[in-house]
Amino acid sequence: MNRIKYKNPNNRKINQRTKVNAYYYGDVIEITNAGNNHEATIKPLSKTEFVQLSTREIKKFQRRNEFRVQSPKNLKKPLDN
Repeated sequence: MNRIKYKNPNNRKINQRTKVNAYYYGDVIEITNAGNNHEATIKPLSKTEFVQLSTREIKKFQRRNEFRVQSPKNLKKPLDN
């Protein structure tokens, strides 16, 4: 009789009625939650503003790139010299 090794790194429990996906990899069974609800949390109003649906607060998009790698135009500048 084969022995099942149980790994639960996050110590999360799954409700009995939750839909799950099971993936079989040889002797390994991976179980993941299938019922993830992916609802929008924001709604864009324009290019610069959006509404956060949970609080109904209007905010501005952050358009500034923090790193040079995030903008291809800025990445090319030092290479052109």
